[in-house]
Amino acid sequence: MAAIPELLMEAMMARKTERPAPVMSNEERAMLRALAGSQTAPVREVQRARILLAHERGLPLKEIARKAGVSRPTVYRCIDKALATGVEEALRDAPRPGREPRR
Repeated sequence: MAAIPELLMEAMMARKTERPAPVMSNEERAMLRALAGSQTAPVREVQRARILLAHERGLPLKEIARKAGVSRPTVYRCIDKALATGVEEALRDAPRPGREPRR
């Protein structure tokens, strides 16, 4: 019976992701650190920078999502976009359909 709580604890612990961390240059890493601590940058970009830095450190996705205040699918999308298009492109929102905003 003592094995059941141990198995339950293993099941409840966060697993590491199978996704590799995006390859980052020192310049990209420094840019992400600056952006993650920014008070004036758009909130979404700050969140994405924090997600990518935490993923590079090897934190579990569930913990990354909790610390960033986003859902796990948001973390997955950010990491997948960084792997597919690069770190800088992963920080930006995709273009939206419709008319361009007036300036």
